[in-house]
Amino acid sequence: MRLHVIGGDANMSEVATYLKAGTTALVLNLIEDGLAPRINIAKPVSQIKKISLDQSRKWNVELENGKTMPAVEIQRLYLKAAKDAYKGRDMITDDILQRWEYTLDMLEKDPMKLSTTIDWVIKLNLLTKIMDSKGLTLDDNLIKNAALQYHDIDPSTGLFYFLQKKGAVERIVTDDEIINAVSNPPENTRDYLRGKIVGLKCVSSMDWGSFDVKCGADTYEVKIDEPTSGTKAQLEGKLKADMTGEELVEVLKNIPGISVSKREYLYHTQSSGSLKRDKKKKKKPLFRDSDFSGGD
Repeated sequence: MRLHVIGGDANMSEVATYLKAGTTALVLNLIEDGLAPRINIAKPVSQIKKISLDQSRKWNVELENGKTMPAVEIQRLYLKAAKDAYKGRDMITDDILQRWEYTLDMLEKDPMKLSTTIDWVIKLNLLTKIMDSKGLTLDDNLIKNAALQYHDIDPSTGLFYFLQKKGAVERIVTDDEIINAVSNPPENTRDYLRGKIVGLKCVSSMDWGSFDVKCGADTYEVKIDEPTSGTKAQLEGKLKADMTGEELVEVLKNIPGISVSKREYLYHTQSSGSLKRDKKKKKKPLFRDSDFSGGD
């Protein structure tokens, strides 16, 4: 199962991205383990919009029972549950928990102390300095444009990257690590296998959990059933840049957590004796042009 979480900031800060992914992973762990706090938020999508516009920084959230609770307090309930369940599990988990707690503390006490890590605070700090120096307000077009330019992903024009070059924001990775990650997937998940074989001529299609391999006239479907299969430890030295489909299939058939099966197609014989793959019948349209023009 793959979960897409599409609500949230367009983050530029490495720390904010790290926290977003890390806290989400911990909350998913709590849900899977049956340890998540029972909090029922009324109309959660509209609540996100409301919080994003709340310049009073109270960030009160309406619950289904009619009561309200500050968003920071809701997060503290999840933080406590995660600390009770997973503290000490590994270094990254402990780092996420520590950064999460510090961020919540500062959101309550002094949000501007997060002006090197959390995007909205970084941006507010920058815009405030521009407004103070030029005598502008949030309604001025220059400030509105600057707010957008903060998120420009072009390093030569984006305001976030201007701050990064000045050392005004915290980093947790280096440029070299980013360049390496672009072409070298994680080695302990199925990403490793996908990254190594995506350029092979015999691989005809690919998605997150499966891909097709052409072996002459036949096609084999390869399913990476376990996200932790297809790792470097399993495949190092077994994959070649010029390997054939037959060679690839033979290697993958013996890897735990990966299944290989030949795709079967239905054919029918035409009068000429040749074989032709069955095609789906063309669906009749639900409407005709005349339905919208008053014709018969």
